[in-house]
Amino acid sequence: MSQPYKLIPCINLLPQGYRPRLLSLLEVFLILLLLVELGAGYFNYQAKVASKADLVSLQAQLDKLTKDYQAIRPKIEKITTLRSQLEEERAEQERIKAAYRAIAPPSIGWGSLTAHIFSSAPRGIALKSVTQNGIDLILKGSSPSPEVVSLYSQALRQSPEISQASLQSLLKEESPPSYSFTLMLRLRERK
Repeated sequence: MSQPYKLIPCINLLPQGYRPRLLSLLEVFLILLLLVELGAGYFNYQAKVASKADLVSLQAQLDKLTKDYQAIRPKIEKITTLRSQLEEERAEQERIKAAYRAIAPPSIGWGSLTAHIFSSAPRGIALKSVTQNGIDLILKGSSPSPEVVSLYSQALRQSPEISQASLQSLLKEESPPSYSFTLMLRLRERK
């Protein structure tokens, strides 16, 4: 059996010189190289055109930003001035606060202090008065013995609110037999 394509007769009526011929490998390579060169040139041209358009667009944006900056520049300068004035005001406020803390009476936790004064009193201590003189508290009271007054003074020194406790006076009273005392408590200053 013969192949079906061999049955088709060659009826090319063109003379041999005009018949299409196959291209050689070198000719195909040169044509492809020419097409690649043309494509690269086209893309290079498009890139240059696009970059020029981008450059024009960027220049327009830069001009707009420069114009906007010039429009808000006085506001920026005003903000800078206001910021420096604010910093000066804050510094002045801090100086005023420091001066006030230097002359203002200390902040005292009266609740915990009075609780400690009364809870620290040993059996037999009777407080008659508690007065404040600046950062000092004066306690007046009576005790059955000097030792109890000493124990009370030591217990008061344990308070975080009190920096110092000292006995100012201790007098013996005959009736009823007791000792009258005066304790001075120096309060711890808080900032």
